[in-house]
Amino acid sequence: MFATMKAKPGKRDELKAAFEDMFAQAATEEGTLFYTLVEGDEPETLFFWEHYRDQPAMDAHMSSDVLGELHGKLGDLLADGGAVTGTVARKLR
Repeated sequence: MFATMKAKPGKRDELKAAFEDMFAQAATEEGTLFYTLVEGDEPETLFFWEHYRDQPAMDAHMSSDVLGELHGKLGDLLADGGAVTGTVARKLR
């Protein structure tokens, strides 16, 4: 899954910090292979790249209580954002 998030002006550091508990959660999930937050070149922009072993692993991550709590925090921090999900069409490894 790929996500683009644009923080409200001056909120980028707070947005990054809001993901601390989520990183701790993802580290315990056997099916979470990559969980990467990238600072964009444009001000206030962050990108997320998440890679899961399979669909059930992604579903487990998406239904975690920690993610639910995070969603409650994001409203005050996000100006815009969205995630791109889909079905794998081809992969190298």
